Amino acid sequence: MFHAIGDTICNQQRDKLLYYFKPQELSNTVWSFATVNVRHVSLFENVGRVIVKRGEDLIPSFKPQELANIVWAYATAEMQSHDVFRKIGDSVLTSNQLKLFNAQEVSNTVWAYANANMHHQKLFQGIGDDIVGRDGIIETFKPQELSITVWSYAKANISHPGLFTCVGNAIVGLDNLEAFKPQELVNIVWAYASLGEHHPLIYQCIGDEIMTRDLSTFNSQNLSNLVWAYASIDIKHPKLLESVSNAIVSRLDNNSLDSFGPQSISNILWAYAKANIYHPILFNRLQSTILGMKDLNDFKPQELSNLLWAFAKVNELQPDLLKKVTDEIMARNDLKSFTPQSLANISWSCAVADSDESSLFNIDYANAIVEKQNNFSDEALSQLHQWHLWQFGEKSNTGLPSIELRQRCCEIFIGSKFTSSQFQRDVVKELKLIDLDPKEEYLTNSGYRLDALVEINGRKVGIEADGPSHFIERKVNGSTALRRRQAAAIDSILIISVPYWDWEEFGNDR
Repeated sequence: MFHAIGDTICNQQRDKLLYYFKPQELSNTVWSFATVNVRHVSLFENVGRVIVKRGEDLIPSFKPQELANIVWAYATAEMQSHDVFRKIGDSVLTSNQLKLFNAQEVSNTVWAYANANMHHQKLFQGIGDDIVGRDGIIETFKPQELSITVWSYAKANISHPGLFTCVGNAIVGLDNLEAFKPQELVNIVWAYASLGEHHPLIYQCIGDEIMTRDLSTFNSQNLSNLVWAYASIDIKHPKLLESVSNAIVSRLDNNSLDSFGPQSISNILWAYAKANIYHPILFNRLQSTILGMKDLNDFKPQELSNLLWAFAKVNELQPDLLKKVTDEIMARNDLKSFTPQSLANISWSCAVADSDESSLFNIDYANAIVEKQNNFSDEALSQLHQWHLWQFGEKSNTGLPSIELRQRCCEIFIGSKFTSSQFQRDVVKELKLIDLDPKEEYLTNSGYRLDALVEINGRKVGIEADGPSHFIERKVNGSTALRRRQAAAIDSILIISVPYWDWEEFGNDR
């Protein structure tokens, strides 16, 4: 029936019949087609043509709900009409209609623009300003509308700190969050994390609420996005992450592997490694899942690099997993699709694992790094320095072929900021008391800076006051393992670690 009606409208001398439609009738028509999931391309195109041609005269006569319904319909029907979205957005701004939009109309509008990938920076800015500046409007937003609004800004990658502060304060100020559905809670923290919006109270508040919920009501994507959000913004909520990890393991044990796609697996592993949390059962289950896959074709380049980085970060990158991932990278023969950070992560991870995948690190790999050399961050350049130390210093391979790039990586690595902790100063003080004459902040030839260097029976010994950042709980992390190994192998310096818990335990009996 809907197709027949659409054909009838469109056959009436193209779009002439539509010129007689009132604003509400135009809005209701496309809204109805989208609601029943009938994508009548000609109808949407003809309605769009009318809106664009008569925009200046027609759009101001639309009510806010009618405008919101039109863009919602085009987004829902996946009709990529840039002119319609641009015309409506521009008209809403110039006609000062925003102040008439209610909460639902606001959330539906920003959702439509975000979901249709229609970038309209000025409209989003105007809507955010209106919400912040209009007295009492934020209190009228329902949970779904609050969630959709911030999600849409994050999806469109448009930041509005004032809006996010306003929404965050409104949520934190509620008596409870019982009315929020699981996905709404997750979408809120995902949105804040995606845009780097720091509002510690909202993370704490939502995390505490989720702790009271049955995590079986959260789908796999929810759990993945949740842990990604907390790790990405570096917000500590260990009890939440522990509960989520147990829920994921339970789901895996119940043969729900198919519900975790490549992106979810990658995000989960990355998040726990980034949060400096090693959950052995979780990592082992996901590693087994990856190894059991026929291939890794569905993993995007960044997801492959994140897999390696996560396991290397917790110092658990095993040869079989490393081989499976690097074989996939080689099989694609498309290093250009990997970002500079992804290449740096792959390089660093292999260095940590100390497994020489020489077939991967060939001239093509080296050239891919050189081609992107102007796009590496300082962190990535430091990683490449450690990879070069491994390839050239430990394995006697070529490593970085460009002298200029090698020097740049080394300079960045050596110039990394460092601070002397009280723990470190206390250790040095004890070394002096036993007449070992320590050299503080000793810079090795490879570029590592040791807390102290002493000589014992003619042999150089590095003393490291290893605080919590060197461990995951009491397990040495990948960075520290690599540091110790390379200082010994390249600089011929024996490294002795003084773990912080031993220092605290001995107290005055050192």
